[in-house]
Amino acid sequence: MGLNILNKQNLSKKIKYHFPIVYLLFKPNKQMFKNIKGFKSIKKNNLFDEEFYLSNYKDVKASGMNPIIHYIIYGYKEGKDPNKDFDGVYYSHKYGDALSSKLSPLVHYSLYGLQENREYKLDKNLFPIIPYEKVVNILKKLNNNLPKNKLIENIQKHLLNSNYPINKDCKSNKKRVLYLVHEKIGSFAGTGFTTNDIIDNIQDSYECYILTSNGLELELWRKEIDHFEKLGQWDVHLSDNLSLDKNVNFSKLLYSKELMAIYFTILVNLNIDLIHINHLINHSFDISKVAEKLNIPIILSIHDFYYICPSIHLLNKNQEYCELMCRKDKWACGCVNSSDEISLKNTINLWRNESLKFLNRCSLIIAPSNYSTEVYNAQYPEIKNNIKIIEHGRNLPKRLNCSLTPKNTPIKILFPGHISKHKGSLLIRKLKEIDKDNKLEFHFMGTTYPSLKQYGKNHGRYSREDFGKFVNNIKPSFMGIFSIIPETYSHTLTESWNSGVPVIATNLGALSERINKTGGGWLVDYKSPQKVYDKIMKIANNPKEYEKVVDNISKIKFKSKKEMTDEYKKVYDELTSHKEIDYNV
Repeated sequence: MGLNILNKQNLSKKIKYHFPIVYLLFKPNKQMFKNIKGFKSIKKNNLFDEEFYLSNYKDVKASGMNPIIHYIIYGYKEGKDPNKDFDGVYYSHKYGDALSSKLSPLVHYSLYGLQENREYKLDKNLFPIIPYEKVVNILKKLNNNLPKNKLIENIQKHLLNSNYPINKDCKSNKKRVLYLVHEKIGSFAGTGFTTNDIIDNIQDSYECYILTSNGLELELWRKEIDHFEKLGQWDVHLSDNLSLDKNVNFSKLLYSKELMAIYFTILVNLNIDLIHINHLINHSFDISKVAEKLNIPIILSIHDFYYICPSIHLLNKNQEYCELMCRKDKWACGCVNSSDEISLKNTINLWRNESLKFLNRCSLIIAPSNYSTEVYNAQYPEIKNNIKIIEHGRNLPKRLNCSLTPKNTPIKILFPGHISKHKGSLLIRKLKEIDKDNKLEFHFMGTTYPSLKQYGKNHGRYSREDFGKFVNNIKPSFMGIFSIIPETYSHTLTESWNSGVPVIATNLGALSERINKTGGGWLVDYKSPQKVYDKIMKIANNPKEYEKVVDNISKIKFKSKKEMTDEYKKVYDELTSHKEIDYNV
């Protein structure tokens, strides 16, 4: 049986690579025929660099998929580039017809843009970067007792007198917010979506800019009503290598002269009034030091436990939740490489010392759940009075009732999202191995790593808007959210409930907090696959309990996007008015 599966997978890889048109025909959608035409045009005009694509994106090579087809269907949505020159996100947002076409940027360019000689990359940055040495010299001479606007005005005058060309990008008199995110425009996931939701609802009052970084490129964008406009792009070389020795030099890992100069240049030219950091991955801690010097307030949104452990995933060497045992002086980290326990201890403690300095520079820290607040307060009691909870809000589609009471076997369980090791892929494997009689039928929507193809049916990737459609087509009895590390919130839990399906989730973090609060599912111990299996069977044999949970879900009230953004706007208004606010009131 295993050999047959392997042979089928090899055959599938060959079809994907050698017969791309056939593959497109088996992926029917509204753009299918244009994609086929675009594929031929891309090949004919030599617009795609296969060697570049495969060497930069190792996951594509592992998939066995034809790289052009991968880009056309998936790659452009993930922020991947088809060659070193073509900027698909820039092209799409530069031309409204490209953005609205739902075609990959290179397909649209090959069919239309090429003939019209359209631009496909930013020709010139809005402003040149102020040299690091000059930045340091200016910051040393600053009078921090001045208000922010006066400080920026004095710096701009000084730069103009030094023949530096200030470009204020004056499109309005609104106050200005700079967002820092680690996801590229065009490939937003949870963090990016939340940022965009906030922006969409405050644009009447604030001019919004986004600074993105993937560790190699820093990109500055301004949000317009229906698109993003690119203002600048800089190559950066930020190291995130935590394979550290005993004598760790965090000044090279967390701070960067290059990024400090870029941050300063942006803040001064755009006269930024507020910085909202959604994540510092692929950024540097310099942003807080520069902002403090310029009297610019910072909001930090917590989405994970990065500022407690740089591994983020909190796995030990057995690929289990580490339970932050390092706080009890027990060191078994599986994500931060080190040669010995002393080195590991040194690394984590230094990280936390630098993180605490950064957190103390933030004017306000926002968490989406009580659980995430409690974890950070336990680690850093110094910040206890500076954390505010704002739950994520969503404008969800019409509520559905996609659940199917598990009267007969097999029982359908649907696992949504990117299911990797820390999201429970190994638990799912073990659960199916226990299921000798095939009483469980697993379905996946999204991506899985390692591959879970042999354990169930993968329905492919989905857009945020199509979540309910996928669930309704599958009609599962349960949604499975098997994260083996604590979540700070979980958008997939919200989406699952909006589909009307009860959730089986691991008894950790915000999943536990939210399910205990609403009665919208059951909690299981991820450490015991057998107990998880037995619990599923027990629930399946108790239809009254199942229907009660379905009823509980129908009563759950979801916070709207407006309710969330009204809370953010209130915070923005208070911080930019420079009032002393007690956020615990």
